[in-house]
Amino acid sequence: MATSDDRSARWNRYWDKKSRNYDREIGFFDRHLFGDSRQWVCSQATGDVLEVAIGTGLNLPFCPETVRPTGIDWSEQILDLARDRAADLGHPAVLQRADAHRLPFDDASFDAVVCPLGLCAIPNHTQALTEMTRVLRPGGRLVLVDHIRSSAAHWTTSLPLTASTLTASSGSPSGSSNGSSPVRPPRPDSPRAVVCPRRHHHERSRT
Repeated sequence: MATSDDRSARWNRYWDKKSRNYDREIGFFDRHLFGDSRQWVCSQATGDVLEVAIGTGLNLPFCPETVRPTGIDWSEQILDLARDRAADLGHPAVLQRADAHRLPFDDASFDAVVCPLGLCAIPNHTQALTEMTRVLRPGGRLVLVDHIRSSAAHWTTSLPLTASTLTASSGSPSGSSNGSSPVRPPRPDSPRAVVCPRRHHHERSRT
């Protein structure tokens, strides 16, 4: 049976190979599918921010100057590209190789955790989301956006957090939720989820 270390090594090799053409390939989707998703996610983050699956750092240009970003990814080669981008931007981002299923941070380390367009690349969503929630400070914010069909209601109800804004978009132009439970206002000390699985740039979760 493969261990978590074997899995991490396998994914590291896969994304190392993808690193050479990653920006060119993802650029097509940015232009034709993702719209302003990156800008929107970054606008939701404040304080100490962890980006899970940071990739080549395509979101760094949209980070507010007031945030203190940390980013993790499977691939060292992809992280090297992110480091180059951060240096070109003069951005003091802390970037390190890590497994999203086993985040190397203490509990309550971050004011916000973001995962823009990266959850689809993580094999075990529930485990990764549990880890993201663990490292959030009381009242922190988990911000997710992706281009794949998924159940945002499951993401929030299966984890110890309260959804303050929840739009489960499954291709509906209105961005309506299909079968989601009603969302209740969070307590001030509850981690908050701002979740927007999206397939079209006009589908938006609004705070």
